Amino acid sequence: MRKSVFIEISSSEVRFLCWDRTFWSKNPELDFYVFPLESKTSPTDNSELVKVLMDFREQHLCNQKVSAYLLIPLQIGLIRDFRLPWIPKQDRDSAVGYYIEHEIPVPSGELVYYYQELEEKENEYLKVKVSAARREIISKYGDYLTEAGYRLEGVEYAVNCVGEVLGQLGDKRILILQQIKEDRIQLALFKGALLEVIREIDGGERDISQFMFSIRWQDNELPIDMMLSDGSDEADSLASLLRRKNLIKDQQPTPIFEKSKLSFLNAQGIKAYGAYGYLIKIKNGKQANLFSPFLMPLKLKLLAMMAGIFLSVLLLFSTQIWYPLYADYISSEIRIDSFQMDLANLESEQAQDISADWRKLEAKSYQDLEQLDKALRYIEKELKLTRLNYKQETLHLWAEGTDNPSISKLTSKLMADGWHDPVLVNYKYYQESISFCLRVTR
Repeated sequence: MRKSVFIEISSSEVRFLCWDRTFWSKNPELDFYVFPLESKTSPTDNSELVKVLMDFREQHLCNQKVSAYLLIPLQIGLIRDFRLPWIPKQDRDSAVGYYIEHEIPVPSGELVYYYQELEEKENEYLKVKVSAARREIISKYGDYLTEAGYRLEGVEYAVNCVGEVLGQLGDKRILILQQIKEDRIQLALFKGALLEVIREIDGGERDISQFMFSIRWQDNELPIDMMLSDGSDEADSLASLLRRKNLIKDQQPTPIFEKSKLSFLNAQGIKAYGAYGYLIKIKNGKQANLFSPFLMPLKLKLLAMMAGIFLSVLLLFSTQIWYPLYADYISSEIRIDSFQMDLANLESEQAQDISADWRKLEAKSYQDLEQLDKALRYIEKELKLTRLNYKQETLHLWAEGTDNPSISKLTSKLMADGWHDPVLVNYKYYQESISFCLRVTR
C-alpha cells in the first residue's frame, strides 16, 4: 500500500486529504480532516503550523514519512495571464521567462513559476497562464514539511486545483466565495476548469454595481450558472445577496457529483475541492508545480546516492561471488600452465626417443647394406642375379644358373655369414637352365 497526503493551508485552518493506494484496488481510500489554526499563518514564521503537521502525522499516519502535496493561498503569490506573439513550442520556455522578467516587478532569480498554455492561433498569438511565487517562501514551506517529517513532492495554489474539480461539471461558469481574512473575501470565477477572474473584496461590500465592476462582469454574462461558498458568515452573506439579485442561475448551495469517483465531494463540500483537485492533477500526470525547481537537486542527489549504493552492492557482490570465481580462474590458469609445461617436456622426450630410434635404425640399415654387399659377393660366376628384395631382415634372391651345386654353395656361404633359415621358395629347370628364388633371414 502507498499513502500520500494533500495538505491545504488557509488563513484559519489546515485541511488534510489522505489517499491510500493499493495495486489491486480501483477505488483508493480517501479520508478528509480539518485542523483549526489559532493564530494567523505566516510563511516566514509559523511554529504552530509545524506542530499541527506533526500532530496529524502522529495521529493519522503512524509517524510514517509519506509523500505530501501542499496547497497554499494565492495571497503569497500571483496568477497572471499573458497574451504573447505566437511562438514555436521549442522556444516557449525561454520566451515566457523573458516576459516574466520584464512584466513582474520581482527579479526572476527570486521567483519560481510554471505556465499553462490556454489558447493559441498559429502565427498570430499565444495565451498562457503563469503561476508564480517567491522562491524564499516556497523553500520555507518545504522546510516546514521536512521538519514535520513529510516528503514534499509538490506545491500548488489551491485555487488552481479547485478548477480541476469544477471541470468535472462541464463548461459551467461557477463563482467561488471564500473568506481569506476576517474582513476580506476572495472571489474566483471559473469557466469549467479554467480560472477566468480572481479578486479580493471587502466582506462588507454590498454595492452590486461596484461588485460587478471589481470582477469585470458584463451584462451578457449574467446570470452565471452556479455559486459556491465556503460556509463562512461573510461569504454566505454575500452569496445570499447575489441570489436575491438573480445573478445566479442555479440556486442550490452545492453541486451534486453523479460520478461515483467524485461522490466523496458531495459529503465533504467545497473545503475538499482543492485537495481533491490536486489529487486529480497527480493522477492525470500533470507534474508542473511550484516545487519542481527544488526537486531537481534532490533527484540528482538521490541518483548519486543510488549510484553509490549500487556500486557498493556491486563491490560486495564481486567480493562474495566474483572473487571466488576469479580465484578458480587463476587456479585454472596455473593448472593450464603446468599442463603446458608437462606437454612440452613430453614432446621433448618423444623427440629425443624418435631421434634415438632413428639413429638406431640408421645404424642398422647401414649394417644391413654391408651384409647385402657381402651376400652379393657370394654369388658365383656361374649364377646370374636377376632380382633382389630385402624387407624386415628377410632377403629374397632371384637368380639363374646351370647346375644345383652352385645353389648349395651359395646357401652355405650365406649361412656361414650369419644368415639362417634358408628356403628355396621357387625352382624351375628348363632346357639345361635353372631359375630359382632363395629366401634367408637375419
